Amino acid sequence: MTEILTQPPWPYLESDTLPGFAACLMRNLDGFIDEDVAAILRENELLAEHHAWDFCGTVWFADGRWHEIVRVHHKVVASYSADTLPKLMELASAQHGRK
Repeated sequence: MTEILTQPPWPYLESDTLPGFAACLMRNLDGFIDEDVAAILRENELLAEHHAWDFCGTVWFADGRWHEIVRVHHKVVASYSADTLPKLMELASAQHGRK
């Protein structure tokens, strides 16, 4: 069994369109990756969200890689790391997205 990463104790980047909510970095609906949010995460110790139909992910950048913790019904079920955001989205979606 693969060890699940520990989410760092960093704050969430706030959404610029929905004050009080975390910024959305990626969404499965249309494969969108917000490069502006990604640039901020690369330079700061902040978290953002990966919105998907069947799960929710928390994403951050550390040690030169992207990391994500996946939750289903508020329970942590897995974590992934990848060199790029498209690869990270692919890993999480392949295991937890719609078949």
